[in-house]
Amino acid sequence: MKNIIWIFLFLFILGPVPNTPLGIFFDIILLTSVGLVLLNRDTGYIEQHYYVKKISYVTFLPLFYIIIIGFPLALVTKSGDSSFLVALVRPIKILITFFGALALVKFFRKYYPDNFFELIVNGILHILLFNSIIMILQLFLPEFRDFISLILFDNVSDIHYQSLMRMGGFYLSGGALASVFQAISLLLLPYLFKKKQINIYQLVIYFPIIIFSIIITGRSGLFIIPFSFLIFFKFSKSSFRLLLIALVFLPFIFYSNILSSIENLISTTNNIFYEFNLSRLLDLSDEIGLSSNSTIKYLFNSFTLPENLVQLMLGDLSFSNYIFTDVSDMGYNLSIYKYGVLGSFFYYSPYLLIIYFLYKSEIENKENHYFTKILVLVYVFYEFKEEFIYARNGLSIIFLIVIALFINVNHKNIIQNKK
Repeated sequence: MKNIIWIFLFLFILGPVPNTPLGIFFDIILLTSVGLVLLNRDTGYIEQHYYVKKISYVTFLPLFYIIIIGFPLALVTKSGDSSFLVALVRPIKILITFFGALALVKFFRKYYPDNFFELIVNGILHILLFNSIIMILQLFLPEFRDFISLILFDNVSDIHYQSLMRMGGFYLSGGALASVFQAISLLLLPYLFKKKQINIYQLVIYFPIIIFSIIITGRSGLFIIPFSFLIFFKFSKSSFRLLLIALVFLPFIFYSNILSSIENLISTTNNIFYEFNLSRLLDLSDEIGLSSNSTIKYLFNSFTLPENLVQLMLGDLSFSNYIFTDVSDMGYNLSIYKYGVLGSFFYYSPYLLIIYFLYKSEIENKENHYFTKILVLVYVFYEFKEEFIYARNGLSIIFLIVIALFINVNHKNIIQNKK
């Protein structure tokens, strides 16, 4: 079992969906979660961990709201329309993923009691790094790209034609979400370097590989780089901070020269995949809000509220931004349309409680505490871009790390009390 939990970790984080007639319903992350819960026979251990126990209760609230308030409202206002039933999927996924993460952390704690938190973070980093390599191979090897497309479920048609040009690795597709999932590993690097789980050579090799994988799937993940350097600064000595400052400014100094050389090189290949990703990189200013075509400007300019008072307060479970395209893709905006102001409170309640506990609790291991707070802050930040907080791969990562942090606190306290 000690070796098998690493396989479970891989499946729980990446959850590649095989190409079968079941399509997306053959969700490996959910199946892995169910398997972990069934294997975990010790159901009483959650009572020992105050923070985790309280969060586990709150994970039921999104489902509770939909069943108690959302469904009755939909039955009255949407007679004959059953599309609102789809709203059940996400809260059920939240529940299953949470308890799957809880079981997986429990197994890591059982077999690695002294450093299970660091090992989980390390495992996540190397799984994301592995996916970076898969994505890079997809870009440069057409046969390999075709092979991945053949064996894995293709979700591109449900999203956007541009996803055809974006490398997704083992994710459902390339794009903004995949970009951010990959970029999460940039937050793990400084933490693991501080904990001596990786050395300086690994840091130098891993960083550019991850950055490149972010660029070839979507630009949104690049916003995590400042958060990564923030953790580096927090955990580093003054001499290393000077090196970080140099690394930040050097790319800006040689930015135009580097891009010009890359552009000249790619122009000779006549490869549409290379050209597409280069054009996205050249237009990066659009993404960070420096032009009239800025994604960020568009999201905030298109932020609206439902005109119907009932929908504003209680939501409309059958709402779809694929139909109402004038509504911002911002996660918070979509939540108001789907769940209303009241329902959004229930929907985000697990995160609200996690944030409350993170800032209320006195956690002895300051590095673990600071790193997790930054990670949660990043999730909250990206919900302004689109529905990110409960996206499948990202949800696996955040639940694992948060649960491991709070169990680690209680576990250390139990050991100290026994002594």
